[in-house]
Amino acid sequence: MRVTALFSGCSTPALSKRPAFRSVVLAVAASIALVGLAPGALAQQDAAPPATPPAAQPEAKPDEPKHAGPQLTRVVEEKDGAIVRMETVTRTFKSSDAGPIVHLVGVTHIGDRAYYDALQQFLNQQSIVLFEGVKPGGEGDSRGVATTDEERAKLTERRLRLLGILIEQSRREKKALPASLDELEQSLPRPLARAFHGARSDGWSHPIGFIASPDGATFDLTSRGSDDAPGGEGFAADLNLSQQKPLSDSEVGERQEGIQTKLASALGLEFQLAAIDYSKANWRNSDMSIDQVQRKLQEAGASGEQLFRMLDGSSMMAKFAGFLLNFIKASPQMQSSVKLMMMEMLSHADELMEAQGGEQGKLMSVIVLDRNAAVLDDLKAILHNEKDVESVALFYGAGHLPDLEKHLTQDFGYRFESERWFPAISMEVAKAGMSVQQARQYRQMMTQMIDRQKATGKKKPK
Repeated sequence: MRVTALFSGCSTPALSKRPAFRSVVLAVAASIALVGLAPGALAQQDAAPPATPPAAQPEAKPDEPKHAGPQLTRVVEEKDGAIVRMETVTRTFKSSDAGPIVHLVGVTHIGDRAYYDALQQFLNQQSIVLFEGVKPGGEGDSRGVATTDEERAKLTERRLRLLGILIEQSRREKKALPASLDELEQSLPRPLARAFHGARSDGWSHPIGFIASPDGATFDLTSRGSDDAPGGEGFAADLNLSQQKPLSDSEVGERQEGIQTKLASALGLEFQLAAIDYSKANWRNSDMSIDQVQRKLQEAGASGEQLFRMLDGSSMMAKFAGFLLNFIKASPQMQSSVKLMMMEMLSHADELMEAQGGEQGKLMSVIVLDRNAAVLDDLKAILHNEKDVESVALFYGAGHLPDLEKHLTQDFGYRFESERWFPAISMEVAKAGMSVQQARQYRQMMTQMIDRQKATGKKKPK
């Protein structure tokens, strides 16, 4: 199909009927919803602080529809529909005793710059901020830490494979193997370099060795086992990457700019990890480590390949989405149309995640529930050990909030106090080349597409 044909009529609701474009939108939205797990989304410590003044916060409208459970994201209209805006919620809870105020701060991973500036200002006012971001290997706490030789051996095997994937990605990109692990680590983007560094020791905290063939065509990675000596038997025996099944093309993929960053750029928006300053002294990375995530996926019988392919932009659908986004970036009208679709999609992201079954359902359990357990443990430690703390903010993707709220009220004895809405993405309907009525029809079509996607997910085996 020619690109010109694919985009014909893109400023009207007819576009949503095109299967190729519909699939791309769904794939991109799912990618955004899952961004927190990818190695490239490891806790960011070096973003520049925001400089733009924060936007004013609108009050909730009394005539908005009521929902059975707490609403986490919403799409609202202003000026009789001339402006459409997606918002995320921050829900505030108070303890029945003298405990600190707790804010559940939901966030979408792409949005307007003013949105992140407003969140930054709010978060900077809190005593402690616990934020999401999968930690590098070796930086997790006691949850899931290897304590027996058998567990250390399995951890070593996972780390050998993670290092192998990054080495093979570099080899394919540069047409040569790195001279050393140090050289490769220095060449990686900072988040990936942190992941790489954390995986360079085995389960017994001994350095993993890198061996390249004389012609540079092949390589191997080696752990010398529990005794850190060549050879040996049992758990003292050497563990090599070459003893595992070969790395697959789907695992290796291509290391490239993530689809989330591409989408933000194409739509004139910001990516959360670049827009938020995580370097404040009172901000704490509260999440699982890559080691823990890998272990949980393995225990759940789930493969992380599909997830990592989608998030690093290496799947065919993500490549196609990236290709289309280059055209979207060049067309203000198309940019506005896709932004309208994404607002509607992101406002239902939590529902789409809940509807996933089968392999996706297993992934969602680790992505949301297991990672929530990590931040709740950190909150429990604060409540027990830091009595002078006045407020704690849990800064996580909006899809995490329902489970966090359930535990906060049922297990911690907190009660809901108030909520505040932050405008995440705003657009003027006229810039999308459509009337207010057409925009409403467009949103309705997107809602119908989402409902069908949710229905399809619920039919999948659990």
